[in-house]
Order: sequence, then structure tokens, then C-alpha cells
Amino acid sequence: MQKNWSPTVARQIGVPLTTNCNAAKSASNFSSTSESLKLREVCFADLKGLKAIEEKGKSLTPEKIHSIDASEPLVAGNSIAFTLGMDLTMKGRGRMNSPELCVYQLKDGKIISEEFFV
Repeated sequence: MQKNWSPTVARQIGVPLTTNCNAAKSASNFSSTSESLKLREVCFADLKGLKAIEEKGKSLTPEKIHSIDASEPLVAGNSIAFTLGMDLTMKGRGRMNSPELCVYQLKDGKIISEEFFV
């Protein structure tokens, strides 16, 4: 059986990913063909491509960040998961607390998909 993942590479991506979430920044390890899945319950259909994911991020910029807290990443095979708690004021929506489970899939050392469960 061929191993196409590395726990070391996953941890190298996962730790900065959670750190970036804590600092309210975007992750930079995305593949150009990444997908963002299952956001339609919130406000988005599935998205394909890095450009679409970056645009989603820009459209979700909060008016005020009260706090953002990400757990340590859990690495399993080619997957990274962590919890993300956000206390934000969104323009036109007011203040909201948003706990999420964030799951990322990796391939060749890059994130190929992100999925959020709220």
C-alpha cells in the first residue's frame, strides 16, 4: 500500500493553520484547485479554486473581532481538524458567536479541501 501522506507534513501545515485562525489571517498552503465544501447551510454553495476561496474570505471580513480561538490541530492521515470559536460583529448581522469544526484534506503538501461544520 502506497502512503501518500505524511503526519509531519500535516502537522507542519496544521499548526500554522490554527495559528493563522487565532490571528484572524488566511492560510497560505492552499492548492490552486482547492475546494470549500458544505457552507451552503450558512451562506455559500460549494466553492472550487483558490480564487473563489479567497473571495469568500474577503466577503466574510468581520466589522469587529472580539475573539478567535482555535484548538490544537488533530492530525489523522491526510486530514487536519480543529475547533474554531469566533466572537464577531458582522456588518448587517450584528454580533455572533460561531463555534465550528474545521476539517482540511491534504495532498502533496497542500490543502485541497476545507469543510466546516457548525
